[in-house]
Amino acid sequence: MGIAEVKKMRITQFFVTNVFLVPMIIAIFLLIHLIDITFSQFFLTLSVILLVQSVIGFVKGESTKSWVPIFEQVARYEKQKMGGEWKKQKRTDNIGKLLFSGLVFIQFYLSLDATNPYFQLDWYFMIFMAFFTPALINISLFIHARKIDRSYSYSDLKGYTWKSNLIGVFMGVMLGVVIIMSVIIYVVLTV
Repeated sequence: MGIAEVKKMRITQFFVTNVFLVPMIIAIFLLIHLIDITFSQFFLTLSVILLVQSVIGFVKGESTKSWVPIFEQVARYEKQKMGGEWKKQKRTDNIGKLLFSGLVFIQFYLSLDATNPYFQLDWYFMIFMAFFTPALINISLFIHARKIDRSYSYSDLKGYTWKSNLIGVFMGVMLGVVIIMSVIIYVVLTV
Protein backbone atom coordinates (compact mmCIF):
# COMPACT_ATOMS: atom_id res chain seq x y z
CA MET A 1 0.00 0.00 0.00
CA GLY A 2 1.45 3.36 -1.06
CA ILE A 3 1.93 6.40 1.18
CA ALA A 4 -0.96 8.27 -0.49
CA GLU A 5 -3.29 5.28 -0.04
CA VAL A 6 -2.33 4.92 3.64
CA LYS A 7 -2.89 8.64 4.23
CA LYS A 8 -6.31 8.49 2.56
CA MET A 9 -7.21 5.37 4.59
CA ARG A 10 -6.18 7.04 7.87
CA ILE A 11 -8.14 10.23 7.10
CA THR A 12 -11.21 8.11 6.36
CA GLN A 13 -10.63 6.11 9.56
CA PHE A 14 -10.50 9.28 11.66
CA PHE A 15 -13.58 10.70 9.95
CA VAL A 16 -15.68 7.53 10.36
CA THR A 17 -14.52 7.06 13.96
CA ASN A 18 -15.67 10.58 14.83
CA VAL A 19 -18.92 10.21 12.87
CA PHE A 20 -19.78 7.26 15.15
CA LEU A 21 -18.21 8.62 18.35
CA VAL A 22 -19.58 12.15 18.66
CA PRO A 23 -23.29 11.32 18.12
CA MET A 24 -22.94 8.32 20.44
CA ILE A 25 -21.54 10.50 23.25
CA ILE A 26 -24.28 13.08 22.73
CA ALA A 27 -26.96 10.35 22.73
CA ILE A 28 -25.60 8.81 25.95
CA PHE A 29 -25.56 12.18 27.72
CA LEU A 30 -29.06 13.02 26.50
CA LEU A 31 -30.38 9.64 27.65
CA ILE A 32 -28.81 10.09 31.06
CA HIS A 33 -30.29 13.58 31.31
CA LEU A 34 -33.77 12.79 29.96
CA ILE A 35 -34.36 9.35 31.47
CA ASP A 36 -33.98 8.44 35.13
CA ILE A 37 -31.24 5.85 34.97
CA THR A 38 -30.03 4.26 38.17
CA PHE A 39 -26.37 3.63 38.87
CA SER A 40 -27.03 -0.09 38.84
CA GLN A 41 -28.72 0.08 35.41
CA PHE A 42 -25.87 2.16 34.03
CA PHE A 43 -23.16 -0.18 35.37
CA LEU A 44 -25.02 -3.33 34.30
CA THR A 45 -25.51 -2.01 30.76
CA LEU A 46 -21.87 -0.96 30.49
CA SER A 47 -20.71 -4.31 31.87
CA VAL A 48 -22.82 -6.26 29.37
CA ILE A 49 -21.61 -4.12 26.43
CA LEU A 50 -17.97 -4.70 27.41
CA LEU A 51 -18.57 -8.42 27.92
CA VAL A 52 -20.23 -8.76 24.50
CA GLN A 53 -17.36 -6.86 22.83
CA SER A 54 -14.83 -9.10 24.55
CA VAL A 55 -16.63 -12.32 23.60
CA ILE A 56 -17.02 -11.17 19.97
CA GLY A 57 -13.30 -10.32 19.91
CA PHE A 58 -12.36 -13.78 21.23
CA VAL A 59 -14.73 -15.50 18.76
CA LYS A 60 -13.36 -13.47 15.83
CA GLY A 61 -9.83 -14.44 16.77
CA GLU A 62 -7.46 -13.30 14.04
CA SER A 63 -10.21 -12.31 11.62
CA THR A 64 -10.15 -8.75 10.32
CA LYS A 65 -13.84 -8.75 9.37
CA SER A 66 -15.87 -5.71 10.38
CA TRP A 67 -19.30 -4.37 9.49
CA VAL A 68 -17.63 -1.01 8.74
CA PRO A 69 -15.48 -1.39 5.59
CA ILE A 70 -12.82 1.16 6.57
CA PHE A 71 -12.23 -0.58 9.91
CA GLU A 72 -11.80 -3.89 8.07
CA GLN A 73 -9.32 -2.26 5.67
CA VAL A 74 -7.35 -0.77 8.57
CA ALA A 75 -7.33 -4.11 10.40
CA ARG A 76 -6.00 -5.95 7.33
CA TYR A 77 -3.31 -3.28 6.82
CA GLU A 78 -2.23 -3.30 10.48
CA LYS A 79 -2.27 -7.10 10.69
CA GLN A 80 0.01 -7.30 7.66
CA LYS A 81 2.26 -4.53 8.96
CA MET A 82 2.47 -5.64 12.62
CA GLY A 83 2.58 -9.42 12.27
CA GLY A 84 2.61 -11.15 15.68
CA GLU A 85 2.24 -7.87 17.57
CA TRP A 86 -1.21 -7.41 15.99
CA LYS A 87 -2.36 -10.73 17.48
CA LYS A 88 -0.93 -9.79 20.88
CA GLN A 89 -2.64 -6.41 20.74
CA LYS A 90 -6.05 -7.92 19.89
CA ARG A 91 -5.72 -10.56 22.61
CA THR A 92 -4.69 -7.92 25.16
CA ASP A 93 -7.62 -5.67 24.14
CA ASN A 94 -10.08 -8.54 24.57
CA ILE A 95 -8.68 -9.56 27.94
CA GLY A 96 -8.75 -5.91 29.07
CA LYS A 97 -12.42 -5.56 28.06
CA LEU A 98 -13.25 -8.79 29.89
CA LEU A 99 -11.50 -7.63 33.08
CA PHE A 100 -13.04 -4.15 32.87
CA SER A 101 -16.46 -5.76 32.36
CA GLY A 102 -15.93 -7.69 35.61
CA LEU A 103 -14.91 -4.53 37.49
CA VAL A 104 -17.96 -2.65 36.18
CA PHE A 105 -20.16 -5.62 37.16
CA ILE A 106 -18.76 -5.35 40.71
CA GLN A 107 -19.73 -1.66 40.62
CA PHE A 108 -23.22 -2.75 39.56
CA TYR A 109 -23.45 -5.10 42.54
CA LEU A 110 -22.14 -2.47 44.97
CA SER A 111 -24.57 0.17 43.67
CA LEU A 112 -27.69 -1.95 44.25
CA ASP A 113 -28.11 -0.50 47.76
CA ALA A 114 -27.33 3.13 46.88
CA THR A 115 -29.26 5.73 48.88
CA ASN A 116 -29.52 8.08 45.87
CA PRO A 117 -29.72 5.52 43.09
CA TYR A 118 -30.18 7.87 40.11
CA PHE A 119 -27.34 8.64 37.78
CA GLN A 120 -27.12 12.40 37.22
CA LEU A 121 -24.46 14.39 35.44
CA ASP A 122 -23.84 18.09 35.70
CA TRP A 123 -24.08 19.96 32.37
CA TYR A 124 -20.58 21.43 32.76
CA PHE A 125 -19.15 17.99 33.33
CA MET A 126 -21.06 16.57 30.35
CA ILE A 127 -19.81 19.34 28.05
CA PHE A 128 -16.25 18.87 29.29
CA MET A 129 -16.44 15.10 28.70
CA ALA A 130 -18.11 15.59 25.29
CA PHE A 131 -15.01 17.46 24.13
CA PHE A 132 -12.39 15.65 26.20
CA THR A 133 -13.33 12.06 25.25
CA PRO A 134 -13.15 12.50 21.45
CA ALA A 135 -9.93 14.52 21.84
CA LEU A 136 -8.34 11.75 23.91
CA ILE A 137 -9.48 9.03 21.50
CA ASN A 138 -8.26 10.97 18.47
CA ILE A 139 -4.87 11.66 20.04
CA SER A 140 -4.35 7.99 20.95
CA LEU A 141 -5.52 6.91 17.48
CA PHE A 142 -3.12 9.42 15.88
CA ILE A 143 -0.17 8.17 17.95
CA HIS A 144 -1.01 4.54 17.15
CA ALA A 145 -1.44 5.21 13.42
CA ARG A 146 1.78 7.21 13.25
CA LYS A 147 3.79 4.44 14.95
CA ILE A 148 2.37 1.75 12.66
CA ASP A 149 2.64 3.77 9.45
CA ARG A 150 6.25 4.84 10.08
CA SER A 151 7.53 1.35 10.79
CA TYR A 152 9.34 -0.52 8.04
CA SER A 153 9.66 -4.00 9.50
CA TYR A 154 8.30 -6.29 12.20
CA SER A 155 11.37 -5.50 14.33
CA ASP A 156 10.35 -1.82 14.44
CA LEU A 157 7.17 -2.90 16.25
CA LYS A 158 8.66 -5.56 18.51
CA GLY A 159 7.33 -5.01 22.03
CA TYR A 160 4.84 -2.39 20.81
CA THR A 161 1.89 -4.03 22.61
CA TRP A 162 3.38 -4.08 26.11
CA LYS A 163 4.92 -0.62 25.68
CA SER A 164 1.63 0.90 24.52
CA ASN A 165 -0.24 -0.85 27.34
CA LEU A 166 2.28 0.44 29.89
CA ILE A 167 1.88 3.97 28.52
CA GLY A 168 -1.91 3.49 28.55
CA VAL A 169 -1.90 2.47 32.21
CA PHE A 170 0.29 5.43 33.12
CA MET A 171 -1.93 7.84 31.15
CA GLY A 172 -5.04 6.27 32.69
CA VAL A 173 -3.69 6.85 36.20
CA MET A 174 -2.77 10.43 35.32
CA LEU A 175 -6.21 10.97 33.76
CA GLY A 176 -7.82 9.56 36.90
CA VAL A 177 -5.85 11.98 39.07
CA VAL A 178 -6.84 14.92 36.83
CA ILE A 179 -10.53 13.91 36.90
CA ILE A 180 -10.53 13.41 40.68
CA MET A 181 -8.81 16.75 41.21
CA SER A 182 -11.24 18.45 38.79
CA VAL A 183 -14.23 17.00 40.62
CA ILE A 184 -12.83 18.08 44.00
CA ILE A 185 -12.15 21.61 42.75
CA TYR A 186 -15.60 21.76 41.12
CA VAL A 187 -17.33 20.59 44.31
CA VAL A 188 -15.38 23.03 46.49
CA LEU A 189 -16.15 25.97 44.17
CA THR A 190 -19.87 25.18 43.82
CA VAL A 191 -20.60 24.50 47.50
